[in-house]
Amino acid sequence: MQTRAHWTWALLAIGACSGRFGRTGCGIGRSHAPTAGETACEAWAAQLCGRLNACAPVSVEVDYGDVAACVARNVPICISSLAANGTGRTPATVLACAAAYDSASCDDVVVGRPPPACRVPGRFPGGATCGDDAQCAGPQSYCRIPADANCGSCAELGESGAPCASDRDCESGLVCYFSCMAPVGLHEACDGMTRQCPQTLVCLDYVCTTPAPLGAPCEPRADPCDHDNGLFCDPRARVCARYATADAGATCGAGAICLNGTCGAEEGAPPTCIPNASDGKACGPAAGPSCMAPARCVGGTCRTPEPARCM
Repeated sequence: MQTRAHWTWALLAIGACSGRFGRTGCGIGRSHAPTAGETACEAWAAQLCGRLNACAPVSVEVDYGDVAACVARNVPICISSLAANGTGRTPATVLACAAAYDSASCDDVVVGRPPPACRVPGRFPGGATCGDDAQCAGPQSYCRIPADANCGSCAELGESGAPCASDRDCESGLVCYFSCMAPVGLHEACDGMTRQCPQTLVCLDYVCTTPAPLGAPCEPRADPCDHDNGLFCDPRARVCARYATADAGATCGAGAICLNGTCGAEEGAPPTCIPNASDGKACGPAAGPSCMAPARCVGGTCRTPEPARCM
């Protein structure tokens, strides 16, 4: 038995033009001297996207195409969060958050849970409308946003036993399987239900195991390969192989993943890459493709989060 998080990850945290991950995407489309907030947000986005790429490069490829696109897409959300009502976020706290991604746990990064240093209390009480964690009061508060919305309500992170929909609803270090729980460790017994492995391990033959590296022997029925780093169990060679990447319209599946898109097919047709929809375009199972991250499908249309508009 094996459990493992899917690659797709919508970035709704706050990145660095300078620092460990370089200046990819900084200052895109700007014709004025950067404000302190813009500089801080570019720093945060570069750190965030760089760390995600280090932990799970496939997430970046599928959701954005590359790190530069990830940075460019997330900077405006950060800038909007600085202008949100009730926020405790400032350019200084954004820079501190950016620096924290250097040592952020991949278990948290791949599920979109920011490092503890990024948690800045705001002024809004529990239940208040919000678009960003930093609008909510209390050290363990966050903005709980439904999957089909860009605004949500302030809530407390779940302790062990609290109900949850994803790991992001739980306190740092906990995982979600209907309720928040402490994960089991490497080489410990797991069952994919009440005994969950952390995101960076796989539950293989009822034991939490490190994902298998490139070239390792494998069985497709219980693929143990390192999916986050672009590996899958080749059913013919029965070894962990690297996924090929495919552009829009190209054949996918059977060892090929889509760049900035999803793999789909109409009945009787071979699977091809469907590009993620841009902002303002139709989305959703009945109307079209998935949205280019970090936009969400809100009312059948791709919309990028704007925390400052959540009142």
